[in-house]
Amino acid sequence: MSNNINRLLAVVDDNMNVTTSVSQEKYYENPSLYKLFAIRIIAVTENKRIVLSLANRCFADKQYDTPYCRFIEYKEDYENSFDKLAFRFQETPRYIMQHHYSDYRYDIISRLYYVRIKESEFNKFKYEDIETYSIEDAIEKLPLRAIAKEELIFFKENIYPFLDLDVRRY
Repeated sequence: MSNNINRLLAVVDDNMNVTTSVSQEKYYENPSLYKLFAIRIIAVTENKRIVLSLANRCFADKQYDTPYCRFIEYKEDYENSFDKLAFRFQETPRYIMQHHYSDYRYDIISRLYYVRIKESEFNKFKYEDIETYSIEDAIEKLPLRAIAKEELIFFKENIYPFLDLDVRRY
């Protein structure tokens, strides 16, 4: 995600229609006022470890989350936004689900994907604020952002047990 705090983010309704825009700076001041559409990718290493970061670029506060998150910008098409997030992976991320996450602070429609990566691939684009964790440690021991915890629990119960059945090479 760009460091430009003045980016315009697309505000959507329940039907995913863009209704207006909000600057990233204004969004950070009071995120509960705006429903945004996010593309989120859970990256899993060949050793079945989850890639997480304290410095997620979608949110202003610090909690562990996937480092691969992007809000759709105003007047940006979905494919372009997805490509800006997924370009770093050798494999195309696989779709898991779309869900509406809402709490006292955030209102987000999330389209969730996952991607398998080799440790060597992870190390190529590793920067100091991302690390790998077992899914159990991530869920039970880390201060996870609530949306990330919800998504990781779903992933652990519905996708994670079947990763070894993936016939594609990662």
